[in-house]
Amino acid sequence: MRELKFRAWYHKGTYCKEPKMYWFDLMWGNTSQQGSGWIGMLPIGETRKYRMMGDNRKQIDPDDCEIMQFTDYQDMNGVGICEGDLVQDGQYIKEIVFHKGVFTVKNTDSRFALPASGDYLRVYGHSLEVVGNIYENPELL
Repeated sequence: MRELKFRAWYHKGTYCKEPKMYWFDLMWGNTSQQGSGWIGMLPIGETRKYRMMGDNRKQIDPDDCEIMQFTDYQDMNGVGICEGDLVQDGQYIKEIVFHKGVFTVKNTDSRFALPASGDYLRVYGHSLEVVGNIYENPELL
């Protein structure tokens, strides 16, 4: 069974002063308002602090961010590949998208998407390199 991990590009809302990428876990929920629909997120690059008060998790409304799922595959450098990542395959940059129930590798210069992407990522993922994502590096598209 594959690991379910998500990340989110937090780009709008009352408390968003600067867009930022976060990891989040469905188990974190909202510690102060259970059932409110808000989710706990941890800024990428920071480690989780296990304290009841003043930890570095943020409570964010999911409507204020773009949510991306981890594919459960890694690139040639051991970096986890997520939906929305831009990967380099030789001289071409491709986007990882979730399309018709599977993660698909999409060429950024056309609408062509490789079928059976789960198999593609399993077989060729080690030859790909994550070079950015569609939110933080739009110039690569």
